[in-house]
Amino acid sequence: MTINTIKKRLKKQMDKIILEELEKMIELAIEKGLISSQNFKEIEFNVLENGQAVSIEHWSSAERRDIDHHIVEIPVDLQCQFVFKKSIKPFK
Repeated sequence: MTINTIKKRLKKQMDKIILEELEKMIELAIEKGLISSQNFKEIEFNVLENGQAVSIEHWSSAERRDIDHHIVEIPVDLQCQFVFKKSIKPFK
């Protein structure tokens, strides 16, 4: 097995882990009423170095036009539930 093959496999595994964690955070945000499942085409979580998400940005169009841009601050009492534990590890 070559080093490039190993790198590709690791990247694929990491992409899967990040995507799974992102999907869980999106589900949690919908469950907590921070966003609507019908309200976005693009989404980003703004995350601190420790993995703590503090806000969510989303767009109602895939083009990310300013007019379609929304920012939702995650309430302080909910922030402890929005921590990207797995996704942040490779970047420490």
